[in-house]
Amino acid sequence: MSEQIKSKAEKMEMIYQKLLEQALKDGVITEDEDKLLLQARERIRDYQKFVDEALEDGIVTVKEHTKLLRLQDKLIRSLENEALKDNVVTEDEKLLLDTIKKMIREI
Repeated sequence: MSEQIKSKAEKMEMIYQKLLEQALKDGVITEDEDKLLLQARERIRDYQKFVDEALEDGIVTVKEHTKLLRLQDKLIRSLENEALKDNVVTEDEKLLLDTIKKMIREI
């Protein structure tokens, strides 16, 4: 399971890169996109920090694995909440949210 967790952590970093690429497709990172990217970066760092802690002893317990799944859910929820702060989800925000949801499902 440890190798799977390492792989997921690497894929989480790729998720951030994909979000950044998505935001840059039109050549402009809007204020809304910037807020989502910052939130994503923070939550991905939390995830990766916990992966490092979980792997310290070389064993990922069921409890640790469950927490990692919760952190993935928290990432999505926090981005959705950020997008809804102004009560309007822009097309750019929707694209970023759709991208991260799809990528997390794939890991």
